[in-house]
Amino acid sequence: MSLSPAVKPLVDALDHSVEHCKCNKSTCDAVAATLEAMISPDANWLPEDCLTPCDEHYARNLVYRDPEGRYSVIAMVWSNGQGTPIHDHGGLWVVECVYRGRIQVETFDKDRQIDDKTYAFSQVSTIVAGCGEAGALIPPYDYHRLSNPFETPTVTVHVYGGDLTECNVYEALGDGQYTRELKLLELD
Repeated sequence: MSLSPAVKPLVDALDHSVEHCKCNKSTCDAVAATLEAMISPDANWLPEDCLTPCDEHYARNLVYRDPEGRYSVIAMVWSNGQGTPIHDHGGLWVVECVYRGRIQVETFDKDRQIDDKTYAFSQVSTIVAGCGEAGALIPPYDYHRLSNPFETPTVTVHVYGGDLTECNVYEALGDGQYTRELKLLELD
């Protein structure tokens, strides 16, 4: 994958963030500061092919994969009504930032494990993030759900602490209980 010249300043700043930080918290703080500094309503550094929605599901587009495996950058495009189930990030930290539009983020605590595949969750918070607003999730506190209940498409940029190829998703059973399924993640 060739690096777009418009994305190179982001990659240079992310390289510095992951190289000079000693723990997940400080890395996430540095990555969030980088994204917030580089994303504004007039930002236009994402390649055009990373801004196209998909009718069937939210789109996941690879922007950059660090050759040393330290992080990856994914742009997601969310049409009205698209979202995720509750999920984790397969043990990786993530920083998410809104590039265009708004996204609803609901965070959850895992209350207990009922059996091998069934868990109880309780909702902790719901926020609406707008352009240039970033948030971080560090395991084991990374259970959340993203959705776009708004009329216009939303684009978010996600920086993961590695190459996220699979995660656990939790589908509602009722009464605050969810069943866990392993989901393989694909790129559009």
